[in-house]
Amino acid sequence: MTSDLAMTNKGTKMSKIKENRPKRVAGEMMFVELGKSIEEISEITGASTDSLYYWHKRDGWADKRNESHIIERSIDLNTKKALNTALKAYVENPENKDLQSLVSLLRQHKDKKPNAQYKEHVLRYIDKTVDYFLQKGMSETADVFKASAVDLAEYLLHG
Repeated sequence: MTSDLAMTNKGTKMSKIKENRPKRVAGEMMFVELGKSIEEISEITGASTDSLYYWHKRDGWADKRNESHIIERSIDLNTKKALNTALKAYVENPENKDLQSLVSLLRQHKDKKPNAQYKEHVLRYIDKTVDYFLQKGMSETADVFKASAVDLAEYLLHG
């Protein structure tokens, strides 16, 4: 009898973990990459702030956010240096097609326009996440997530 109860509790716990996984993953992405607060993430995902704070601490979201910002600053600095070097070389040899391509690529990165592959990746993520919520019968969470992702999708499609 005790083993049946333990198996039921274990099954319930595993089900809850699987159910919360999309909320945890979305929460981490929103915290690390979008700079959202725990309270904002709770409103968007429907996850409790207690769960979000637990995942935040357990998974090191703050460290990931800091590391992400450090990496972004390093990339920006190195891109500026590369663009400066490429522009100097381009001025000396404007007919060089490789330099023209490099300068164009670096300028695009400097302007932070997402490329088509990045757009597709983010849009697939949004679609899969919404589909997952719907498959799990979490239509309200799907609606909230979809609404929060509309601005991002619009930017990617038209930005």
